[in-house]
Amino acid sequence: MESATELIERYRKADWFTKVGQLIEDKSIVRVSSWDEAIATSRAKYPGDWADMTLEAMNIVGHEVQRHDRAQYQEWNAHVDWIKAQLGFLKVKVLNSPLKESDISFTVLGACIEAVYGGIVETKLLRDICEWFVKGHFPCGWEGEDFIGGKLIVY
Repeated sequence: MESATELIERYRKADWFTKVGQLIEDKSIVRVSSWDEAIATSRAKYPGDWADMTLEAMNIVGHEVQRHDRAQYQEWNAHVDWIKAQLGFLKVKVLNSPLKESDISFTVLGACIEAVYGGIVETKLLRDICEWFVKGHFPCGWEGEDFIGGKLIVY
């Protein structure tokens, strides 16, 4: 299992956004075809939007940690603070794109929290989503009302 430190380092080394716009041969996702469409999707405001979905994924992790190991849950804020201090490289990752750091930071933070608590919770939804950054794409939304049966939207 990859630690949060290892995950952050792998994210730091990855070539983000280098394959946006290229054809994706993956039937498990929905592909958008432009930066404009991707940004509009990621910033849309409606019930069940991308921000709600990523927050819900993070809440699931928090709930499971609290349920299984209250002592570890007490360390949640310290872990969040440490991770945020490591994510300065995200500013550089968005420089050659029309994105803002805030378009990606919460998803990456959530993936790292999943790694911190990987020994307690099984979910890896946000880590799976962030793998699209590593592949050079921009995961930007979710089609469907929940994680079961829905599809990730990727540019």
